[in-house]
Amino acid sequence: MKELTLAIMLLSPGLVWAAPKTAEYTVDIHVTASHLENECDSTPSRVACAKKLNLNAAIDGKKLELDGGIDDYLMRVGDYKGKVVEDAPQGSGEYLRKYEVVLADGTKRKFEAIAEEE
Repeated sequence: MKELTLAIMLLSPGLVWAAPKTAEYTVDIHVTASHLENECDSTPSRVACAKKLNLNAAIDGKKLELDGGIDDYLMRVGDYKGKVVEDAPQGSGEYLRKYEVVLADGTKRKFEAIAEEE
């Protein structure tokens, strides 16, 4: 029994270290729609298509469309935590922004803002 207790104590710091640091994910992301779109690339000899995940979301009071890249699965609507992983504003009012979103199981996914609405 002492060996089991010792093993648990020794492994616990490793488990804490491996857990996602959710404190750094402070951006509230409310996903209102999730949809898959076909994206095709063509060359003279072939056409290749894949599904791309796009989300409609409210972030910091703005309605955004987020591109999640190639995927076969929808994401459930609801509330998520995220963080900005790239933010490149231009002086003209244009910007490039990418987010990392934590899913319910702790998995992290990257999304790029591709549209903004009022």
